[in-house]
Amino acid sequence: MILLQSKLLFSYLDISAYNDYPFLRETEKFLKKLFEEMIFENKYPQLKIYGSCFGMQIFFSALGVKIEKNSFLQNTPVLLNLTDKFWDAKFVKNSGIEKKSMVIYEWHGDVVTSFCDEKYGMNLVGSSEKCQHEIYIDSKEKILMIEGH
Repeated sequence: MILLQSKLLFSYLDISAYNDYPFLRETEKFLKKLFEEMIFENKYPQLKIYGSCFGMQIFFSALGVKIEKNSFLQNTPVLLNLTDKFWDAKFVKNSGIEKKSMVIYEWHGDVVTSFCDEKYGMNLVGSSEKCQHEIYIDSKEKILMIEGH
């Protein structure tokens, strides 16, 4: 499993997925190639990718999705609106999590502000009042991206 973690280290450097740094563009190239090989060429069948916060943002930026500064920046509880696709995902069913409301605390400096293109097979399965693009799962359930933390 590849974990694309939050930007704890980067927060000290004030780095966002949309900054124009060569190492970010190289990371995006790597992620896009890896994604295309996994999803379109069926390479690496055992590999799964999980991205949280900055991990989701740099992953989606690699796929051409827009990332912007968040106008709502505070540590606050939010209610997640989860779709049936989320509850029907194998990993959710196997986890024993009951189908009910979920609340998370989140504090975002940046957010995903546009939908991931459907050609990539990514399904929006969670949103909130403060963040429209909270959780995505790909159609093969190999990729999980979560904005909230």
